[in-house]
Amino acid sequence: MKKMKYDQDPYLKQFGFEVENSMVQIKGKVIQPPKVGYANNQTVQAQGGVWDNRGKQFFRPVHVKNWAMLMFPPQNQCQTADVKAFCDVMIKVGKETGMNIAQPSFVKYLRENEIEAVCREIMEKAANNPIDLVYCILPRNSAMVYPRIKHIFENQNHISTQCMEMRNLKPPQT
Repeated sequence: MKKMKYDQDPYLKQFGFEVENSMVQIKGKVIQPPKVGYANNQTVQAQGGVWDNRGKQFFRPVHVKNWAMLMFPPQNQCQTADVKAFCDVMIKVGKETGMNIAQPSFVKYLRENEIEAVCREIMEKAANNPIDLVYCILPRNSAMVYPRIKHIFENQNHISTQCMEMRNLKPPQT
């Protein structure tokens, strides 16, 4: 703070501002993260802010019977084979944790300006079988897409969504 020389800044003085040279010190307490309970009375303590559920069955697993996979990057960047492989891994990992996840019932590439129309299309196709989840693969620059997805699907239509950037679609090459 001393290096910034706030005490010599004419603009701060002009407006009557003063900046202390030392940071405010407060007393605090580190709270242990909660344990997460799994089936068979197993519990896991977070390590580095993450709960590792590998080899654990969920206490009350959710079953995903009817869900959609939406891809916002163009097909030449987000290839169908990679999306299929990702869905297969998700289904496999779900099974390992006690979840039954079906293959997606609705798969579509789309642009940001098509979100509302695709939401209507999904709801029409799922009229007799409510949609459990809409999983979205986003482009790298997803700052504008993400809030629109959440607003249209979750806020307006009460459909759960999960978003993932395309760079996480495939595991890193080693």
